[in-house]
Amino acid sequence: MVRHGKTARDDASNRVLAEAALWLVRDKGQDDAKADPGRARWMAEDPVHASAYARALSVWDDLGQVAPDWKSDRAGPGLRIRVRELAMACLVVCACALGLFAHLRDPNYATRVGEQRTVQLDDGTRVTLNTDTRIVVRYDRDERHIRLDRGEAYFDVAHNAARPFFVDAGHDYVRALGTVFIVRNDQPKLEVTLLAGAVQVGSRDAEAGRPAVILAPGDRLRRDGQTQGQLDRPSLDTVTAWRQGELVLENTPLSVAVGEMNRYSRRPIQVSAADAADVRLSGVFKTGDSDAFVATLAALYGFKLDKRPDALVLSGAANRTARS
Repeated sequence: MVRHGKTARDDASNRVLAEAALWLVRDKGQDDAKADPGRARWMAEDPVHASAYARALSVWDDLGQVAPDWKSDRAGPGLRIRVRELAMACLVVCACALGLFAHLRDPNYATRVGEQRTVQLDDGTRVTLNTDTRIVVRYDRDERHIRLDRGEAYFDVAHNAARPFFVDAGHDYVRALGTVFIVRNDQPKLEVTLLAGAVQVGSRDAEAGRPAVILAPGDRLRRDGQTQGQLDRPSLDTVTAWRQGELVLENTPLSVAVGEMNRYSRRPIQVSAADAADVRLSGVFKTGDSDAFVATLAALYGFKLDKRPDALVLSGAANRTARS
């Protein structure tokens, strides 16, 4: 896509260069031992980051070489032009860097459909993002906040009693100290599963009138945005199976199973069979492998399978003897 003569790739490249410039400004003059560890992590995320930092460092060095003589009458026209170009480039980079300061202070992490990613935050907390998930990190002196904009994430929280840890999802929050838990945000639906420790799930919306709920290990709280929520105790192996790239189904309605599989693929499964509501599934399937999933359904239940470029369509009537 082209916008005003620039491509999206150009925009992305400029953004990375501006980020590199800001890291350079923040670290310049510091000993390597005192440099912000965030820069090392940022550079390790992508080879493009390291390249951009090297380019920013090169411009910095060029400015240092010519700056002492830039006002000198002995400076030739070529040197003065070079200085002017570098000064303008520096101003542009500084403007971009200032605009990105809040972005770097509150970094965000995201995954694409079908992708998973684990990140380690500055305090040692580890977060694993499931498919199509986005989080924004905001740490200050007194509190640690993660905003889960969408998707599902596994949190292994570093203990720090002086700085409580919050996950914000829509109008709800999860407060934890030294805890392992999973939050899934499919607004208006929220699902919190506690694996270890203790968490408090509450609402920041005063009008919601929902009291805070304390979970014990093994508890799962489900809310739909309207009710107080429902507590149950699911199989934790089933809840965490996505971390091993698996989807575990236990007497699951076909519509729910298909919805779960579709989270991991841009080629959705569609079911047009009239009696599909009667079908329930049990088994272990590989997330993202929609072709194998629909092939299994077609073989078990006698559905007709139509593999289209934009969808996998199951139709026809389910075999009565195969229904659970």
